[in-house]
This record gives sequence, structure tokens and C-alpha cells, in this order.
Amino acid sequence: MSVVDVVISKLARFNANDRSDVDAMIQRDLIAHDDVVSCFREAIDFKMDMTADEFARYLEHLHTVERDMFAVAETELDEPSWLR
Repeated sequence: MSVVDVVISKLARFNANDRSDVDAMIQRDLIAHDDVVSCFREAIDFKMDMTADEFARYLEHLHTVERDMFAVAETELDEPSWLR
């Protein structure tokens, strides 16, 4: 499992320990923002048992990482077509 995969998996639960771990990986330059967004998109494509509420929560966690840890603008992502 790559570092980016670990970050994406932590977005699901995203408790205080997960946030700290993700922030530490970013601070150590172990992951790049573009890689996280790309991996997030791929993970969503394979998580077809996700509800719209789960997707919204997962996306908000990504946005927290983007905004608060990477210090970049939040990525605009549409919910997957299979949720509509």
C-alpha cells in the first residue's frame, strides 16, 4: 500500500489520529496534493456501495486536508453518476 493509499483510507474515518497522521505525511513531503486527488477519484470509482451522505462526508474530509494541510483551494468534484 502506498503512502497516498494510506491517506485515502484515513479519509473514511478521519479521527484526530488520522488527521495527525495525514498532516505528518504532508509535512514530511511524502505525498503531493495532485496524487491525493487522483487517488481519491479512483477510490470513489470503486466504492460503489457508498451512499450520497457518505460521499459528502468523505469529500469534506478531502477538502479539510486540501484547505488546512496542503493550504490549497478545495477541488471541485461532482458526486459519481452511480449515486444519482
